[in-house]
Amino acid sequence: MPRPIQDRCRNHLLSILIPDDFALLRQHLDIGPLAVSEVLIAADTAIPRVWFVEQGIVSIIAASADAGQIELGLVGREGMVGVPVLLDAGLACPLKSGPP
Repeated sequence: MPRPIQDRCRNHLLSILIPDDFALLRQHLDIGPLAVSEVLIAADTAIPRVWFVEQGIVSIIAASADAGQIELGLVGREGMVGVPVLLDAGLACPLKSGPP
């Protein structure tokens, strides 16, 4: 997969990084599409990676007591999916993340 170039990044977090910091991340970044309804992080599982959204939105969803779903938030080009990894909050994620 191709590696992103910082001045072409549409994700705000990646675009405002200091170039030296972006260079450290670049080797770990891949560019790829997400499918509609694709689950990026399943509830109560390890977070396999983080996603920096370049276009579209990703829903953060929790299961409700009646087996329904509740949308807790949205992530777009301004953010990333998988924040618990950065917060060193462990790898277990009680929420599901994916396109709405």
